[in-house]
Amino acid sequence: DGQSRDDDDSITVTIREVPDLAVTDISVPCAGTEGGNFAVTWTVTNSGSGPAGGTWSDAVRLSGDAAIGGDTVLASFEYSDGLDVGESYTRTETVALPAGVLGEQWIVVATDVGDDVDEGPNESNNEAIDDASFRANPSGVVSLCAWGDVDYQGGGAGNWVVAEDGLSVRQTINGNPTFFVSDFDLAGSQFQGTIQVESGAGDDDYIGFVFGFKGLSGTGAGEGFYLFSWKKGNQSGGEAGFKVVKIIGTNADFWDLEPTEGEIVELAKQAGDNAWGWQHGVEYDFLLTYQINGNIRVIIRRTDGGTELWSSGLVTDPDPLGTGKVGFYNYSQARV
Repeated sequence: DGQSRDDDDSITVTIREVPDLAVTDISVPCAGTEGGNFAVTWTVTNSGSGPAGGTWSDAVRLSGDAAIGGDTVLASFEYSDGLDVGESYTRTETVALPAGVLGEQWIVVATDVGDDVDEGPNESNNEAIDDASFRANPSGVVSLCAWGDVDYQGGGAGNWVVAEDGLSVRQTINGNPTFFVSDFDLAGSQFQGTIQVESGAGDDDYIGFVFGFKGLSGTGAGEGFYLFSWKKGNQSGGEAGFKVVKIIGTNADFWDLEPTEGEIVELAKQAGDNAWGWQHGVEYDFLLTYQINGNIRVIIRRTDGGTELWSSGLVTDPDPLGTGKVGFYNYSQARV
């Protein structure tokens, strides 16, 4: 409150301190899948002169262009913890992208969508649109944007670079065993795609994928994973060809992947001949089927012509790991 006097007259002026809620940051993956779940992170800040109390809702909307207006509401989320002057809250929520939405899209987030908070003259800045767009891909196409790298022994073993459309990833360096694993679990389904070592990349080492991936701490800690490993050439105990193994320990030797008590269980193998190795500049299709009961099948084909190079046949692990993540594997092979 402030006062102003003029002789015997008194005037009282009341300055009302009100909050000013604004969405100050939005973050989303580079791509999503129509009909699939999609994580959105945003920050709301009170930049007004008074605290915000009560309960209000934040809405996540989908826009087909880089402008706010006429957007589709994906979900709303209540907030009831209040917000003092200068404070912020950040939340991450999962929304579903509608079926039939494809191509370049934008996320809009609005706070206090029901005008439950009295912001006085500050009601016009409650919504914001993300600076960056994302790509909505067709159903059945997996986005790699939210996948993450995991290194077997310490960090920095791999450098995984996801393409702008989220549909492929490139591992650029020669390093220790490294994995690029999904943000979802897979079992009772198929995992398929393509893999290629670039022409001129040199070297002759390991590429492949993991599945049933629960972590690196071994089955004694409730973790472990399956590994399909493919080497180009015989070298110092490392065998060219195909292997499917289960990693159950924390000190496995990935170079030869021989059965080792407490570390490696061999499930399928065709190795020892350079003729079974991958070739530079050749694209290969891979197909994995994995059931929660331990039934596994891996098939590798050349993309051009479809020639089958290897099939594991039906392999059954009598002590299955169950549901886990999937991902790509690399050891000592750059430019994959």
